[in-house]
Amino acid sequence: MAIHVPDCETLISNYLLTFVANRSNASLSEVEQLIKEQLGPCEDQLFNYLSDTFVYSLISLYCVIMPIGFFGNLCIILLIVTTPKLQKSLNFLLMSLAVSDLILTMCLPWTLNYNISYDYVHGNTLCRAVPPIQGTAVASSIYVLVVMAVERHQAIAHPTHDRALSKKSNMAICIAVVWCLALCFQIPLIVVGQDILIWNGTEPSSFRGISYYTQLHACGEIWSEEQAYSLSIAIIVILYIVPLLLLLVTYARIGYILSVRRPVGNILPARAAARAQRRRRLLLLFVLLVVVFAVFWGPYFIIQCIKACRQGYCSIEAIAYLQWLGHSNVALDPLLYAALHERMREHFFIKLGLVKKLFRSICYCKCRKVKDETLMVRVQEMEASDTTQPSSSNLATVSQRLTTNVNTNMLAATPLSDNRTLKTPQLTFGVNSNNSAPVLPGVIVDDSST
Repeated sequence: MAIHVPDCETLISNYLLTFVANRSNASLSEVEQLIKEQLGPCEDQLFNYLSDTFVYSLISLYCVIMPIGFFGNLCIILLIVTTPKLQKSLNFLLMSLAVSDLILTMCLPWTLNYNISYDYVHGNTLCRAVPPIQGTAVASSIYVLVVMAVERHQAIAHPTHDRALSKKSNMAICIAVVWCLALCFQIPLIVVGQDILIWNGTEPSSFRGISYYTQLHACGEIWSEEQAYSLSIAIIVILYIVPLLLLLVTYARIGYILSVRRPVGNILPARAAARAQRRRRLLLLFVLLVVVFAVFWGPYFIIQCIKACRQGYCSIEAIAYLQWLGHSNVALDPLLYAALHERMREHFFIKLGLVKKLFRSICYCKCRKVKDETLMVRVQEMEASDTTQPSSSNLATVSQRLTTNVNTNMLAATPLSDNRTLKTPQLTFGVNSNNSAPVLPGVIVDDSST
């Protein structure tokens, strides 16, 4: 089931061909063809280490997180952009996280294709573009979480001071700086990343005298083992260990402040309780975002660190599953926003209600247009039947149907607010001497009760 299987050629030594040919009284070409038929396709012998179970399970797992990550983060971005009440500094940080997750989600098909392929076939352009984009999205996410922690610490530790990050312009500048730094970390990958020929030679088989020739490509970086080791360790330290230590210290400080502080001031108890509850839920949201990022990306960074330190072989399937675990963070973040951000959830349902009303109005207009067109067709049919002098039985049937339609539409569209009674008109349909169109009488209202 794995895709992009490279071409392979079966090579048989002359010693084996001569030995078999002498014993079977056959030519060398016949012996070579017979051996290849017995062995089967070279690809089936050499490229069978990606099991169907692994491929199907990985595709299923990515098919779960990709729709949730795409539509969930897109809804968060549109909700904040189109709702002025949500355009606050903290929500800008959440929108930056949603943008990072959305970009990472759009790169997941490339990652899935790479993990279930035996050979890399997408060329240098995507190799130099997609990994740095993914790295930029992940790095921006972790440092936006650090900015969130710092902002919450300043708001809780110094509630009466003027905070620089509370202003929208300052927050926008801070987010831009975070993204620029995240992109700078990926410059080495942009420079040295390319499509690499990692194997060009023969691979021995389990049979003596038989080998397989093939070529394998991969998306990687061209540098020495020492440089690769140094960069791997630097990325793990800069993008995972240091930010997590900063987050741990900051939120520990926030927890200590909240544990020793008591409510002061002349604010009403009910209002103070509601405000404190909103702050606790928002703080819980930020803490869970950090925990989810640390737990889901931690195993992948750890195995990459072990691989870099020992410079040994790691299971391809294990790395692929751990990478999916980190990518599943893009689907969990929107769910956390919906569960813990009360105002965002309220405005989402408001927008959803407006969309439903708009959809219903569009459907109503279309249905009304269809009914009007149907009525016009019937009128035209009656006019046509009028010119052809219809029989009395057909004329009575058409008159009865048209009377029913007109009465139903008028009764539904014109309700009476007083005690007047509505008389059903008697619709007569005949042919005059001038062959003119029939005349439909209006609704007759009895005013005798007023």
